[in-house]
Amino acid sequence: MLLEYPVNRIEKLLFWGEAFNTRDDFFIKINCNLNEVDLIFFLDSRGISASFDTSLVKMILDELEYDTNYLIVSRPIEITTWVTLFNFLKLNKLNSKRIITNMGFVDFTPKKRTIVELYTYQYKLFFNSIEVEINKAGKFLNKHGKSEILFEQKYPKSFLKQLKSLFKIFNVVLIDTPYVSSDIKLKRARPKAFYDGLKKTSLFHNKIKNFLEKIDLPKFTIDETYDAIHYTKEGNLLIFNKLKPFLKLS
Repeated sequence: MLLEYPVNRIEKLLFWGEAFNTRDDFFIKINCNLNEVDLIFFLDSRGISASFDTSLVKMILDELEYDTNYLIVSRPIEITTWVTLFNFLKLNKLNSKRIITNMGFVDFTPKKRTIVELYTYQYKLFFNSIEVEINKAGKFLNKHGKSEILFEQKYPKSFLKQLKSLFKIFNVVLIDTPYVSSDIKLKRARPKAFYDGLKKTSLFHNKIKNFLEKIDLPKFTIDETYDAIHYTKEGNLLIFNKLKPFLKLS
């Protein structure tokens, strides 16, 4: 489904998905007309994390120079992935000087089948979703103590080829996903397949690093991430300090 988001009285941003994300981490802000955007931030839920006041998005907004024309998009679709970004750029035909993103984590971590199908739906705009492989990735115990199967998707070769072609058009800066040890003490334990997904994310990003600029991050502990996905204020600050040089275009 083609989704429209008005950014001013005349212009709209276009997205492809079954519906917009209804959670608090859906955020869009622009300070110019669409054809004037120089800097695009396209982030998943980690752009906001637990609180806007301590979020990466707020740190970015506080730092941006007054004359920088920007567009910030945080988790527009429930499952925001590389495919979401690809569709977004194809649909909106923006001519920005730089795109800063943290895509990849959602692509490789295992999920329930119904959630993976929300992901594969996004291929339908420019690709044949039949080409997407969905494989079992492991099991986990739900809140009722019942075992459920987790699944993961595998990119079609056609998508990977087109994604790399897009990197040649845009100057992409990728905030990598930090490694988190499975020994981390969390209120809600995560299955082994989750940590395997983090490793797969890193491996994929290393494969595409020659097509973009990658911001590497150190291992994150409970000080930087409260659930092995989203970041604490300290984690966001660490990322922000590495990101700062890329916020200036001149």
